[in-house]
Amino acid sequence: MHNVPTFLPTADESQATIAIAAALQPTKKAVGPVLLLPNGQKQSIPAPLAGVLGIAAQAMMSGYAVSLTIHSGLLTTKQAADMLACSRQHVVKLIDEGKLRAEKMPGGTHRRIKLKDLLEFMHKEDIRRDELMDEMAQLTEEAGGYNEIRQWMKGRAK
Repeated sequence: MHNVPTFLPTADESQATIAIAAALQPTKKAVGPVLLLPNGQKQSIPAPLAGVLGIAAQAMMSGYAVSLTIHSGLLTTKQAADMLACSRQHVVKLIDEGKLRAEKMPGGTHRRIKLKDLLEFMHKEDIRRDELMDEMAQLTEEAGGYNEIRQWMKGRAK
């Protein structure tokens, strides 16, 4: 998508989004946010849309520009690579190794990745990375590495 609209708030608009961002914070309430329509009717806002609005409001509240990218249910390897911040070739390797599910298009060699599968892969990788970081921190602690760093820092402070 090359012509994605970007919204850059003015200082007044940023200020005006503070209450909206606060109201759209995720909660465990049974009743979610409601939109008052121009005809006076109230319409509940589905949780995914409230999430998008909440993120946009928080960004605009901080003065950031906001762009919205719309994805179809199927992604090309290039689109998946862009979302993973890696090369297209790396995505193909993940597919070939069976780490990322993909489908070959009928009669061709092009692959398509379901957005749901890519998001699931990203979530699993986040969990895996966090577990590995915890393991590294534990090993460093057991080896006394943090004590050595603390001693080194104390020596530099003198």
